[in-house]
Amino acid sequence: MTEPIYINGKVWLVSPTVVAVLYHLCSYKRERFIWIDSICIDQANNAEKDQQIGLMRRIYKNAAQVIIWLDDIEEPWKVRTMLAGLWHEFMFGSVESCMALIRQHSEVFPEAGWIQLSDMYANSWFFRIWVVQEAAMASSVTVLAGGETLVWEHIAMVADMLNKVPSSMALQSSNLPGVSDTFPTGVLHAFTMARFKMERDSPQYDLISLIGFTADFLSTEPVDRIYALLGLLKPDDDVHQWLKPDYAKSAKDLYTYVAQNLILKNYNNILSCAGTGYDRNLKDLPSWVPDWTKQSIMQTHRQHFTKIQHSARYNASAGSTLAITIDQGNQQCQVAIHIQGHRCGRITHVSPAMAYTEHNGGEGASKAALRSIFEAHMLARRLAIKFARSPYPTGQTIEEAFWRCLVGDTQFQRPAPPELGIFCRLWEASLERELSEDVTHNFRGELDEMAGVDLLTNLELSNDTIRCALTWNGSRIMCCTGRALAVTDAGYLAMVPPGAKAGDWLCLFYGLNTPFLLRSLAQDVEGQGVPMSQVGEAYVHGMMDGEAMWPGEPAETFVIL
Repeated sequence: MTEPIYINGKVWLVSPTVVAVLYHLCSYKRERFIWIDSICIDQANNAEKDQQIGLMRRIYKNAAQVIIWLDDIEEPWKVRTMLAGLWHEFMFGSVESCMALIRQHSEVFPEAGWIQLSDMYANSWFFRIWVVQEAAMASSVTVLAGGETLVWEHIAMVADMLNKVPSSMALQSSNLPGVSDTFPTGVLHAFTMARFKMERDSPQYDLISLIGFTADFLSTEPVDRIYALLGLLKPDDDVHQWLKPDYAKSAKDLYTYVAQNLILKNYNNILSCAGTGYDRNLKDLPSWVPDWTKQSIMQTHRQHFTKIQHSARYNASAGSTLAITIDQGNQQCQVAIHIQGHRCGRITHVSPAMAYTEHNGGEGASKAALRSIFEAHMLARRLAIKFARSPYPTGQTIEEAFWRCLVGDTQFQRPAPPELGIFCRLWEASLERELSEDVTHNFRGELDEMAGVDLLTNLELSNDTIRCALTWNGSRIMCCTGRALAVTDAGYLAMVPPGAKAGDWLCLFYGLNTPFLLRSLAQDVEGQGVPMSQVGEAYVHGMMDGEAMWPGEPAETFVIL
């Protein structure tokens, strides 16, 4: 849908949002110069876009004022009041008072502004990749929503508060009816933009970090997931020497080119984001090149184990030295990498992929969704009980190894706190009570064997109990949801990509922090030098700290297409 406006006597068709912005900003008293990218850059001219993108950092940085226009914000005065109240508590209160205020607004009086606040952070503006540069580079920002002016500093500071561990865990363990399930992501996006804005004069992040921070932002063209970030780099970053906007280049060629140039410095972050074990939009990419159009922080399989909160804790290859080369290939052959490592097992059994139940999603998960989540979880438990080595190689019980594997043995600390095992059981018990007997009777054996079952027999599902169960639900996003549980031929438990199959090889690449799954591309042919595809990274319980770097194990050079 478009509407006409007149510029220099010519008709331009623009979006209703542009018309609304122009009406709001027009003045009968003085001239105003307004720059709107959709008008000032010819979107159909690739050469012009190539040139203009290089200027956008300077345009936003030198603008007298950058206007952020938020459409479809209901009762914006409630949003303004809520932001001001939370900002004041964050600035002058304590951690405890902030959490108490969040609980009060979210659970007791949500209609007083909490729902409106969540809808504001869930607004589509906070999800556009190009607006990151707008907000980050601007010297002065004005936020307009439904005729109300919102304070950007309040938006940024409240996002900071909600992203801190105590507040985020409070949200994660709350049942917030009517709150958009995109609210947490929008909050994170606002926080990300605010962090970049603080460093506008001295950017701190490299390109691969920026790609990770903006994983859930959206772009119309796949190449913009890269080009929209160039203005956030330091002016003297060496990326500017080898990467220029070129809209004649396909997404496949751009992503492969970027991965080639970054992999030697960022091998963990490149390889952990890649693999054929997940759905890909760009089907013809080499398996070791990330499909950055499919990255998502809200799905566990995009919560890569090599992200900062994990990479300092996992060290599967025991600090060994990376040995990798790139074969450029030709027009008929994909670019390949050659990387040294060794095989440490083979997948024998794989469970169904696990899903995440979003407990802040309005009316909540449907019974069908809960049933699917419960069944996948219990089938994984059954697989562990039946095929995992007992006693487990770590010396833990199968029960403990199972729940620790599901969360990657971490919950903002490693190892994960032991009470998470009880929270897992509470979560199972709460789902069992929610679902009918015809669903749960198939897993009666597993449910009856539950550790701590005496604690649960007469359990009343109080608010505290439900909160503990939801804490486990939130912890699952660290590792298992979006992945499948697998068992290796040696009886190890692993979280693997949902596309993993029995027969996939579990491998350690020297110098990398996590194990990976590879699959032979030559049918019925195994051995060194056989072309393989990368299925994806894995968490293997009992192999994440160098335990599988066996003395004397011969190295193998894997060829990955």
